[in-house]
Amino acid sequence: MAHGEPGASIPATKAKIETAFGARAYDLPGLTEIAAWGFECDARAGLVHVNEDYCLAEVLDEAGEPVKPGERGELIFTSLYRKAMPLIRYRTRDVVQVADRRCPCGRTLLALEGGVLARLDDMKKVRGIIVYPRRVEELVRPFAGVDEFQILFRRHEGLDDIVVRIDPSPALSRAECDGLCGQLADALRIGLGIRVTVEATAPGALPRWDHKARRVKDERTEVHFEGGVLQGARRQRQDPLRRLPRSGGRSGRGGRARQGLRAESRGHAAARRPLSTARGLPHVNGCEVTGSIETLGAAVRA
Repeated sequence: MAHGEPGASIPATKAKIETAFGARAYDLPGLTEIAAWGFECDARAGLVHVNEDYCLAEVLDEAGEPVKPGERGELIFTSLYRKAMPLIRYRTRDVVQVADRRCPCGRTLLALEGGVLARLDDMKKVRGIIVYPRRVEELVRPFAGVDEFQILFRRHEGLDDIVVRIDPSPALSRAECDGLCGQLADALRIGLGIRVTVEATAPGALPRWDHKARRVKDERTEVHFEGGVLQGARRQRQDPLRRLPRSGGRSGRGGRARQGLRAESRGHAAARRPLSTARGLPHVNGCEVTGSIETLGAAVRA
C-alpha cells in the first residue's frame, strides 16, 4: 500500500515500485485529519473508491457547486465518526476527478479517476501556464534512463522558467544522455504546453529521499544578497478554486473573524461556503446549520 506520496497513482512510478519490490502496489490515499479515506481495489482499473461509510465526500468547482461525472474539482470531506476533532466540509486542497464509469469490481461507492491528481498548494504559474509537479513526474517517469529528477522554478532574463534536472543512469553514454534530454524536453513541452529546460547532472548527484520527497524548488521567492539568501515575503496566494485570499489580517469585533472559523493548518482550510441542509447536512437543536464549525459550536451550546 502506498500513501503520502502520489507514487501509486502515477502509472510509470507505480510500475517502478512493483518492479523494484516484485509485488503489486495499491494506492491508499488519506489525510492526517481524516485517516485513510479511500482505496484502490483488486480490479486495478485506475479508480480510487471513497469510504463513504466513514466520511461524506463532495467534489466542488470554482463556484462551490458539485461537479458532474468526468469533471474536476476540489475534494471536500465531512467526518462521520470523529468526535474529538469533527471536521465539517473540510477543504483538502486536493484536485480530483469524479469517475464517469463503473468499476469492474461492482462497488457503487464514489470513485475518483486516478486518485488525487494534484495539490492546490503545489500549483505553480509560469508565464500564464498552470504547472503541477505531479504532472511533471507523470511525464518524466516513463523514461527508463532517468534515475532521479529535480524541478526548479526560476527567473531567467526577466522571465519565469522551469528547469528539470535529471540524474541519468550511469550506463548511458554522453551522446545517449544528450538524446535523453532532448526527448524529455519535447515530452514536457507537449505535456505542459510550455518550454522546459532539461539539464543532466552527474550520475548520483541529485539527493535521494527516504520519506517525503522534496524535488521542487522555487527560487522566485528568494531574495539574493551578498553572503547568502534571504527568504523574501511570498506574494499573497490566491485560491484558484474559490478566487478568495487564503489568509488575511487579524479582525477585530465586527470583522470577518466573527463570520466563521478561518483557521488553516498546513494549507488546509474549512470550506467557506455556508453549510446547507439541502446538501444533506443536519439541523442542530432544530436550527439549520448555515455557518462554519464555530457557528455549529455556538448552536450546540445554545
